[in-house]
Amino acid sequence: MVYLHGYAGERRFENGDPASAEIALRIASRFRSKHGLGLECFFGESQVKSFERLNAIVQHYAGRGVPAHAHRGEVNGVLDAVVERAARAAVPLPGSVRAGPAAGTAHIGAGAQAPAEDRRPSC
Repeated sequence: MVYLHGYAGERRFENGDPASAEIALRIASRFRSKHGLGLECFFGESQVKSFERLNAIVQHYAGRGVPAHAHRGEVNGVLDAVVERAARAAVPLPGSVRAGPAAGTAHIGAGAQAPAEDRRPSC
């Protein structure tokens, strides 16, 4: 599976809480270690200072075996690589994912759910 976050920003908020990019990397790490599922993460950030901070956390998780990439620039600069990886990584999980109407899309089935610690109430 492939995850893209086009405007990833910095890795943490000023109060120290992890921002969305680090949350995605934590989930990717957990899925890899607990379920053997690979989630390749792509992050884009155009602001130099934000990219440097983002890249540090991406490299940290990449060093732990999570396939993760930080791209400095607009999201358009990484789309071709993301689409290529998604096309190669598309493998449906029996009973939990069915192919969507467009190539490369998938829908979570009724029986599939994120682990309880990964579910957040929607606002």
